[in-house]
Amino acid sequence: MNHTPFYEEISPLFEVKKERGQLNARSVIIKINAFSFGDTLAATPTIRKLAQAYGKKIIVASKKSFIFENNPHVEYTIDLDDFKGEYYENFEVFDTFNSIGREDRNGIESKYGLFDIRRIHCTEIGFELRPDEMHTDYYPGPVSFEKEDQDFINEKNYVTIHIGKNWPSRTWPEQSYKELISGLNNNGHPVALVGFDQSVEPGVYGHDKSCYAFGDFEFDGVSFMNRTSLDQDFYITKNAEACITLDTGQLHLAGCTDTYIIQIGASINPLWRAPYRNGTQNYKYTFVDGTCHSFCASDPKYSVIEHASINSVPPLPYCLEGRLNYDCQPSWQKVLETTLNILEK
Repeated sequence: MNHTPFYEEISPLFEVKKERGQLNARSVIIKINAFSFGDTLAATPTIRKLAQAYGKKIIVASKKSFIFENNPHVEYTIDLDDFKGEYYENFEVFDTFNSIGREDRNGIESKYGLFDIRRIHCTEIGFELRPDEMHTDYYPGPVSFEKEDQDFINEKNYVTIHIGKNWPSRTWPEQSYKELISGLNNNGHPVALVGFDQSVEPGVYGHDKSCYAFGDFEFDGVSFMNRTSLDQDFYITKNAEACITLDTGQLHLAGCTDTYIIQIGASINPLWRAPYRNGTQNYKYTFVDGTCHSFCASDPKYSVIEHASINSVPPLPYCLEGRLNYDCQPSWQKVLETTLNILEK
C-alpha cells in the first residue's frame, strides 16, 4: 500500500507556478452602489476581507468617500459618479449592493428588509462572513471642539441621542424624544443630541431626513445637531455612557465604538441591522421593542400580499399590516426605563 501523504503526491503540480497568484492579481475596485451612510459603511467588512485575500489595499468607488478616508485597507477612493466603464478592463471590479431594487439575470430582485446589510456586499461578490468578521470599521481623523463643548464631553457622564427623521416606520415622534430627554435629566443624566439634516431620500417616496427643530425646548445637555462633522459625532458617541437611536446611520456609527447601544424598535428585524462587536450582536446592545413583533418590513409574505408574488417589494417605509400607529416602536417610558436600568448596573 502506498503510504505517501496526499499532499506530497500532488505538490509537483504546484511547482510550475513561479509566483503566487496574489502577486499577479490586478488592482481591485469595489464599486458600492448604495447611497446611505449605514449601507455604505456596511461594506467595510467586505473591504477588509478583500484586502486580506489579495494582500493589498482596495480601491473604493462610492457615494460616501469620506467614510473610507482613513481606512488602512483602502488605497484611495473614487466618487461613484466618476466611475468609468473602462475601469472594468484595467482593474478587477466588484459591484456590490447592486441587486437591491433591481432584478438579476434570472429576474430575481433582492429585498432590502430581508437581508443583513453587511452580507449584501459580500454575497454579491461570492463569499460569506463569519460572525467574528462582521464588525464594521470607521477610522476618524483628529477632531477639536469649542472649549465649552469639550468641557461637556470631558466632564459629564452623558447619553447620546440621535434626533432625526427617516421612513415613517423609523421616525419616532418629536414629543417622545422630549419626554425621554426630560426623564433622563430628571434622573441625573445629561444628554448630547446628535444628527444632521440630510437631503431628501431618493426614490419613489422622497422621505424627509432632517432633524427635529426643538426650538425653545430646554434640557440639561448640549445639542450638537447640524454643527458637527462625522468624526466629531464619532468622538461624542465614543465618549458617551450610552447611545440611543433608531435604525439610522447613527446605529452603525455607534457600532464602530465600544459604547452601549440602545436601539429603538421599528419594522425591520434587528437581526439584519444590529452591529456586530466582538463576534456577536449581543455585546453592549439592547433592542427596545414595541407591542407589534411582526417586523413586517422583514417578512416576505407582505410581498405576496401586496403584489401577489414574493419577487416584489412592498412599500417598506409604512406599516404593512395597516395599523393606525407604528406599534413596532416602543413608548418613551419603556426606552427610559430600559436606559436607566442599563446605566445603573
